[in-house]
Amino acid sequence: MKLDIWSPYAIIGHLIHGEKTDWLPRVIVILESGPDHPFESFDGDAQFRDSKGKSISSLLDEFAERRSDNLVQLRALNLQPAQLELVGIHIVGLRGCPARTPAGAYAALARHQSASRKK
Repeated sequence: MKLDIWSPYAIIGHLIHGEKTDWLPRVIVILESGPDHPFESFDGDAQFRDSKGKSISSLLDEFAERRSDNLVQLRALNLQPAQLELVGIHIVGLRGCPARTPAGAYAALARHQSASRKK
């Protein structure tokens, strides 16, 4: 990951990539397979490729649309308390060990971000 060249432009691209490949797809993996199917790796450089040639305005519009669509899909899952306790497995944690992430963490993050935007 190119931590030395992050800008607001790169960060918005990173958030878009997360909307496409990270939090909601991981919730689905957790619900369908639990810890039997580790998450795909997150490509920390994808935003540099995917955002190339796009304006910051178009990236902001894309992020808003993807986030809105993902929140609709999340609400449609109608997650119950027991489902929020299910876990998924990161291929490699920060220290080289498998890392467990509850589905509820992704759902709570999305709800918090949605509520924050409405204030």
